Amino acid sequence: MLERWFRPARRLAGGSLVRGARARGVGFPLALLLALMLLAGRPRQVGAGAVLSPQVEHRFGEYVRISLQMTTDRPVAEVLLFVHPQGTLQTYTHTMEPDGDGWTYRFSPQVWPLPAFSLVYYWFQITYQDGGQETTPSYTFTYTDNRFAWKQLTLEPLTLYWYAGPEDLPQTVLNAAFAAMQRVRSQWYAPRPSQVEIYLYQDPAAYQSLMPNQPEWAQAHTLGHRIFLLANLDVASLERYVAHEMGHVMQYAAVGRRVHRLPWWLQEGLASLAEPDLPALYQQALNTAVLQGEWLPLTSLCTPPQASDQARRLLAYAEAASFVGFLHRTYGPEALARLVQVYAGGAACEQGVQQVLGQTLPELEQAWKARTWVQHPGALRLRIAEWAVGVLGLGFLLLSTGASLYWLYRQGLGHGTRRRASGR
Repeated sequence: MLERWFRPARRLAGGSLVRGARARGVGFPLALLLALMLLAGRPRQVGAGAVLSPQVEHRFGEYVRISLQMTTDRPVAEVLLFVHPQGTLQTYTHTMEPDGDGWTYRFSPQVWPLPAFSLVYYWFQITYQDGGQETTPSYTFTYTDNRFAWKQLTLEPLTLYWYAGPEDLPQTVLNAAFAAMQRVRSQWYAPRPSQVEIYLYQDPAAYQSLMPNQPEWAQAHTLGHRIFLLANLDVASLERYVAHEMGHVMQYAAVGRRVHRLPWWLQEGLASLAEPDLPALYQQALNTAVLQGEWLPLTSLCTPPQASDQARRLLAYAEAASFVGFLHRTYGPEALARLVQVYAGGAACEQGVQQVLGQTLPELEQAWKARTWVQHPGALRLRIAEWAVGVLGLGFLLLSTGASLYWLYRQGLGHGTRRRASGR
């Protein structure tokens, strides 16, 4: 479908650039990118004598206005606008309205949803009064959050953006992100990303508007090489959140969009591994699981957990973190790096560990659980105490029963003796 709309870009490039790229084994996606780069200048000429000058104006969360100024000797009957946000399956279209010497269309991001900071492709289909029709090459703009006057601080390859808050907080967050990046590179040999952008929001409402479908309790999320953080947290929590999200960014740097092929337990486990320490809530959830014997099978964590119960969601994250930590300690960085590549290559959830580690997921789960008892002695002590109380209770019950039976026996024996005595 999309290739149909990008054909004009290939035609305008004369086909030579695309054919040359294919001859070198580059393939259509890169060839398309090269063609778009070739056509990036403005204004552009389409057909016989038509010169186009497109412009985009937007206010994040409120409106996007796309206009087209056109100089042509052929009277124009109609202009259709096409909009396609990168990374989505949506392409929107609408007839543009005449506006002086050009055409314009204004739409709401609520009607045509655009992901925050996404690259947006747009192009036009021009119908002339003489019946002729042309489709322009694609143009692009980035749907940035321009509600704030962003400041920036850079520590290559990281750039932090913020607009308010304590003066020392940006450097603290940037240092935590850089430390997490270095940690991940040693944990599973992740490649150094070429670019990472971190956006620090002070206003919870502004943060929530970035991802309307995110749960209200979410304090951070990652889109590709961009991290979004809510700043109204204590410093320790911010450092942990940014480290976790850096773990996701490093996965994206390693395998790109194929990161979504990784099992959920591996995605979240590697992100948790990037944190300096396992959160106390995770420890408590694991202790409770050990004590009560109520685990979530790892096979159920190949995909994101759907449980609405907050305690079960917490346990899912805790298990993912603990299990990947176990794999790291047991098999080392090379194994984790191979798992990432094998899963990104398309291996199924249970097939990937079998291929890399030579064991099934249930076998690894059994070994991990046995190790978890040792790693969480607090829960083990509670379980032993529970058993001891049970044994003592049973002993007390047996002792009480024995004493009662003995008393009854003595009572019966005394009664029999008295009867014999009275009979004499």
